[in-house]
Amino acid sequence: PKHPIACVAAFIYNEDGKVLIGWRPADKCWCIPGGKIDWMETAEDAVVREILEETGLKTEVVKLISFSNDLFTKTDRHFTTLIFHLTVRGG
Repeated sequence: PKHPIACVAAFIYNEDGKVLIGWRPADKCWCIPGGKIDWMETAEDAVVREILEETGLKTEVVKLISFSNDLFTKTDRHFTTLIFHLTVRGG
């Protein structure tokens, strides 16, 4: 049977309250950073790793704030994404 792909994403705010977003060339859209959870990796570790890989920022999880189910019927893909609030600790 098919299963959803487990993902994470993060809202990271600057001192002015603006949210960090990035351009995804493959999807041709702006979005908050994130990615897939690796095997045997916690969601919290995955989101910190993904943000470091995509932005070079060292971050810390503040809290889980939401989730989304993204269904793409044309490409037969299903993503379930845990969305976190992170703070920057360096980078």
